[in-house]
Amino acid sequence: MSSKKPIPLFERKPPKRCPVCGETSYSPAGIHPQCSMRREDEKRMNRVKLIRSESGDSPSAAQDMNAWQKACPTCEAVQHARKKECDCGHIFAVRARPLADEENLGE
Repeated sequence: MSSKKPIPLFERKPPKRCPVCGETSYSPAGIHPQCSMRREDEKRMNRVKLIRSESGDSPSAAQDMNAWQKACPTCEAVQHARKKECDCGHIFAVRARPLADEENLGE
């Protein structure tokens, strides 16, 4: 018995590859949505860093924060986003959640 594969009848185009990560893309545009957002966010962050450097602001720990951190306005210490009070004694403002209008619920 031969182990030779048959010749395909139709040529198949190679799958589109994402230009950011190089993996096979499932998107019709040829780029993963998350890779596209990462690329655009990188451009935005580069612009923000450029503006900060041009403004001459002194570098602080607040500029190196991620989404789960916040800076204390009193001592500029970086804290976790859920922390309600800083070590220096500053109490962070808590945003009140909007309540559902009880009058509209009964209708």
